[in-house]
Amino acid sequence: MNESTRLLYKCIEGRYVKVTWSHKIQESQGDIYLEKSKCIKNTMCWLSVLTTGTALSSMLSFVDIDEQIIYSITACLAVILSYFTIRYKDNQLEMKAKENKDFAAKLHNLRNKYEALMTDICAGLLNDAEIIAQRNNLSDEENLLYSDAPYTSSSAVKRANKALKIKKESTTEEDEIDAIVPTDLIVH
Repeated sequence: MNESTRLLYKCIEGRYVKVTWSHKIQESQGDIYLEKSKCIKNTMCWLSVLTTGTALSSMLSFVDIDEQIIYSITACLAVILSYFTIRYKDNQLEMKAKENKDFAAKLHNLRNKYEALMTDICAGLLNDAEIIAQRNNLSDEENLLYSDAPYTSSSAVKRANKALKIKKESTTEEDEIDAIVPTDLIVH
């Protein structure tokens, strides 16, 4: 690979890494929303059960507690339940998770295009002018895609960091390839 092609490759390699990061961050944000939704639904379920005054009174009737305390506890739980009900409208977090997951799928597709371009460069199938044209097309596609990116949090970035650097989720080792790809299709 000549020097100009190597420089173009390094630029494309950098874009590939950035898109890979963005993909994993979006996936992680979607997971965060789904986990939060599950937790809130469980909390709301338990608050609904506990705020049922009759049930609470029945459960505590054997304990010598002033009725005012029972009513106060029930009222506090009802206020908390109302907060969750208003704050987290039905399926709101699931819709946000879907936005992140859908965006991640688009990024995954873009990542695959960058990877294919990198493969073509390494295989010597493209001249520098063709590499530049494809890079510019992918860059335009990337800019258009990012113009509509959903929100992500620092927690999602931390999760993505762990997934990519520690768990190596976006890498495939030779032994994994050998275990999955049919033997007659493996090239060494």
